[in-house]
Amino acid sequence: MKVTKIKYTRDQGYPEMHCRIDGKPAVISILQIKVALLEYEGVVFLGPEWEKCLDPISIPEDKKTGRNAMTLRGFTRDPEVVNAAKAFLKNISDDNEANLT
Repeated sequence: MKVTKIKYTRDQGYPEMHCRIDGKPAVISILQIKVALLEYEGVVFLGPEWEKCLDPISIPEDKKTGRNAMTLRGFTRDPEVVNAAKAFLKNISDDNEANLT
């Protein structure tokens, strides 16, 4: 997948990353990144409009945490998308919000 036109914004005070992925608009919120990327093994939620475009991702049961097995729709593990999401998370985590509008 090709990520282009990245812009950081805010929605109701929460940082978001607006971008185009393969030419299609996507909005990735900081809340989605923290849950999906960090807890669900490096996946990024692109939104419900992506559910029919992407193959479902199976997440196995984790007996240590008590997490049940699940199937995620509208998510990707694409390295370019994941790296863009990680960079966004680092930018926000470093309190470097100069790019937020």
